[in-house]
Amino acid sequence: PGREPRRGLEPMACCGGGASSRDIIASYEPRGISSVVYKDKPIAELDFADLSLLIPHEPLRHDMLEVERGLKSDNFDPYLRPWQREKFFRWFNTLFRVFVEHHHDAEESIYFPWLATRADLPTKLSADHKGLMDKMNEIPAFEQRFLDALENPATAESQTADVANDLTHCWTEFRQMMFDHLREEEEVIPSIVRANFTPKEHTATVGRIVAVLGTGYVGQMNLCWVMFYPALWGGAAAEAAVYAEIPYVPRSLALSSWMFTYLRDARHAMECLSAEEEPPLPPPPPALSCSVL
Repeated sequence: PGREPRRGLEPMACCGGGASSRDIIASYEPRGISSVVYKDKPIAELDFADLSLLIPHEPLRHDMLEVERGLKSDNFDPYLRPWQREKFFRWFNTLFRVFVEHHHDAEESIYFPWLATRADLPTKLSADHKGLMDKMNEIPAFEQRFLDALENPATAESQTADVANDLTHCWTEFRQMMFDHLREEEEVIPSIVRANFTPKEHTATVGRIVAVLGTGYVGQMNLCWVMFYPALWGGAAAEAAVYAEIPYVPRSLALSSWMFTYLRDARHAMECLSAEEEPPLPPPPPALSCSVL
């Protein structure tokens, strides 16, 4: 049976084992652009300087919004549904946290110094990173707090609810801090890039940033992260513009294989937060499905 829709975040239809990753992405409800800076700008008018920030910022904002909605949903109950807690912290510690750390490290070590060769940057952009990282690093401690709350059966349910409320409050604060920071970057950086650098120079610098993650599990998931979202926030035009920036081989591997791992390890974890019953895992790649059948 198909899954119950949850706040417009679920696939519009249940996908069978033979569905391609593009089919699965297309089955999700469009979400629109989350940037307040670009919300009134037609997608067709976005250039390379705009996309340079929207490509990582839109996935980050949409992930954070989806988690916040999940944590605030009536179905989020780590006492009755321990799989919500387990999947959330596995996703946060192995993927989301790594993505954010990589994004900020790349800005400070590669992107901002590159921009500074031809323009002056507001020091606040880099200075904000420490506060953001400090806030993000508060999240992992909640995993142990949940475990401690479960030790006493007599108080486990109420104490787990208290920890869940504290986690939701912390995440909401973190999300707002991140949104403010991303907005400030989008108000300043694209005009600097557009006035001082060519698309070719920018593509080369982005290539240096992507290379840092490598082609292992984290690199694969990071690529799928940025490839999953463009169709949802910008439709076919945004998807085509983003995919055109990705070399053919990794793009093909992501769509034919890696994306299914991303759907399992990232998308599934976030969707569990607002689920009354644990959702089924996403399908494996079509070739594997056919071999099993």
